[in-house]
Amino acid sequence: MSDPSMKGIPESFVSRVAAAIRPVDGLSPGGVPIGSLTVTLSGVERPPIRNRGGWYVFPDLPDGTYTLHIQSGLYRDVQQQVNVAGLEPVALDVKLQPACSYPFPGHATLLRGLVQLPAQKPAVGAFVEAEVLQPESAYTASLGEPAGAGDTVLKLGGLSAGSIPPGSVLLLKDSNAGRLEYVRLASVLPADPAKDGYNLTEPVRYPHIAGTPAYAAKPVNTITASADGRGEFVLALGSLSLPKAFVAMSFALDGFQHIHRDIQCEEGRTTSLGVLTLLSI
Repeated sequence: MSDPSMKGIPESFVSRVAAAIRPVDGLSPGGVPIGSLTVTLSGVERPPIRNRGGWYVFPDLPDGTYTLHIQSGLYRDVQQQVNVAGLEPVALDVKLQPACSYPFPGHATLLRGLVQLPAQKPAVGAFVEAEVLQPESAYTASLGEPAGAGDTVLKLGGLSAGSIPPGSVLLLKDSNAGRLEYVRLASVLPADPAKDGYNLTEPVRYPHIAGTPAYAAKPVNTITASADGRGEFVLALGSLSLPKAFVAMSFALDGFQHIHRDIQCEEGRTTSLGVLTLLSI
């Protein structure tokens, strides 16, 4: 039997927002992803509701831990845990990483390459990390003597003993020639650097005059990726404070030796690392 007092009152339903996911593309205007996305939570059959703000909303979920999946042909797949508990909704911004097929803008600063195993097999899922270094605002030292292309030792003035740790990265900023070059000090310092100079991991590429200031470089960002089904990877560095950046890269896969590479890349250009082969441990 219906209640006469309820006649004429429309039936209403109340839903509670349990989780809201917003995928973000750091390379597109306003962070709005391009192309189509599939956003799901493990064990939840009903698809989310996408609102105008770009949020994918999951209502009325039981408390628990869910696995979020985001799939797209233009971005790397996302898989992460989402914990739903109590009445307070979970709101997550999820930064998307572009896949190799992403239509990067022409001014993007990119690192590309291919990671393979012996016998030219693709190193699927190999972990790729890029630590981006940029120089301090104040110079650390200056060249005590000119440096020629191919030199493997630098004489640096204005340093106190132990002021530069082994393995440090320095930017040589030759304003007269409009030239920027990064160098990395060797992992072992000489007993008397003032006399013997500082050994470098790689030769100097360009000549620099005496008095050229040297700026200590520090990590400002770390970007990660994974090799796709063909072993390919791409990393977008974003904006740089200078036209050139130093990038310390590492490549890893369980059961294989790690590879480390130091890269100097120019803003607005693509740097290709070519083919890198991981060897068995």
